[in-house]
Amino acid sequence: MNKKTFNPSEWLNKADNITAPKPEIIADATGIQADIETVTRRIEEACKDITAGYAPWRDPGFALADALGEDGRSYYHRLSRFNEEYDQEDCDKQYTACLNAHGHGITIKTFFQLAKDHGISVSIPSKTSKPAVPSGAISEGNTPSNPSASSAEGIEETEGPTITDTLPYPLPDFLQKVIARKKSTEDVDLLLLGALAVISACLPGISGEYDELVFYPNFFLFVTGNA
Repeated sequence: MNKKTFNPSEWLNKADNITAPKPEIIADATGIQADIETVTRRIEEACKDITAGYAPWRDPGFALADALGEDGRSYYHRLSRFNEEYDQEDCDKQYTACLNAHGHGITIKTFFQLAKDHGISVSIPSKTSKPAVPSGAISEGNTPSNPSASSAEGIEETEGPTITDTLPYPLPDFLQKVIARKKSTEDVDLLLLGALAVISACLPGISGEYDELVFYPNFFLFVTGNA
């Protein structure tokens, strides 16, 4: 087998020529659009302006573009129209800019947090519930043969925490290209962590001293999940 010396510069030059794909509208089986609709209606009912200032106006655009693509444009107008400086043409231009900005790192969680910060409830009723247990069905001496299976019935699975909303942004260009093909906030976490693990293996001979101890940039990543 022929061995070839790895040259990071050659790889980076090729990566520079890769064009990030445009955001796609992805069918969401988890009902995120229904949740956005619910919170947006609450904002409308309260006639609340959550877009005062440039960043609070821009960030919902990024969040909606990330979650809904072009379908988020109407929501952006509905949120922006409570601002006294609302202009339909400017709003359209801003949302188009949000759609074209790849790898901004802002997710729909930012929208929900912004609404919550303005006193809007973001609580969404659970779509599933536990099945009713007949009175006396479980009593002393009459326990189910598989208690763990019974206790799990009807419990809605929830997504784990993500680091996406705590990231500084905009991210460096290289990392923006890494997460360009994301489809969810969990994808962003895995792509970024995976990239950091790979990059750490490309830094031989680099170390730093902290608290009289020597540290190296080696980063080990273990990803666990259900079978």
